Amino acid sequence: MNKLSNLVNLMLLVGDELPKGLVEKGQPIIGRAHIDGPGARLGGDRIKIPSIQAKNMFFTGDKQSVPARGEEQFDKLDWV
Repeated sequence: MNKLSNLVNLMLLVGDELPKGLVEKGQPIIGRAHIDGPGARLGGDRIKIPSIQAKNMFFTGDKQSVPARGEEQFDKLDWV
């Protein structure tokens, strides 16, 4: 879980400077963090996984995947 968190944080910090192919290869790896996955434990994983998913949605600008309850907060974020 820590590696996925580090990868998505790297994308947020320097993702625009990385080669596009490298960013595209990283997306499936980041996508492995899934809240309904069989390996998601009830403790910290259920908190950490949504954080990883939200950061990745922010990086990719994927407004389609944002749950309806978070859509109004997502629109308030400053887009770089």
